[in-house]
Amino acid sequence: MWTDDYIGWPFLEGGRSRAGIDCLGLYLLLSRERLGREIPDLACTRAEAVRHRLAEAQRAAWQRIAPGAVREGDLVMMRAAGHLAHVGYAIDPEWMLHIESAIGSRLERYDLHPTASRVEGIYRYGAACR
Repeated sequence: MWTDDYIGWPFLEGGRSRAGIDCLGLYLLLSRERLGREIPDLACTRAEAVRHRLAEAQRAAWQRIAPGAVREGDLVMMRAAGHLAHVGYAIDPEWMLHIESAIGSRLERYDLHPTASRVEGIYRYGAACR
């Protein structure tokens, strides 16, 4: 499966390459490589994103998607320590690629517990909605 090439990468806060990458970096890289879509990079750490409430500030550029309408490239917005501070790249209505510091990049079902309890919503970048 194509996802095999993206599994096992090391986590690096603020990273934007295969040598080390964070959750937003992985989402941006996959969007570019898989869909040819350039999405603006917030270029911040998780702590900065939480402090400045960047997820909430960016919502105007994203459309919330119903669970049954999820397609590859949609963004899985999740809570980390109670804040909107983690994202995954939707593969389909059940699976995502994501990365966290303790686990590296991996495939995970986001529709099942315990991950499902962290999911705030699924979003599609505005340019892809037109």
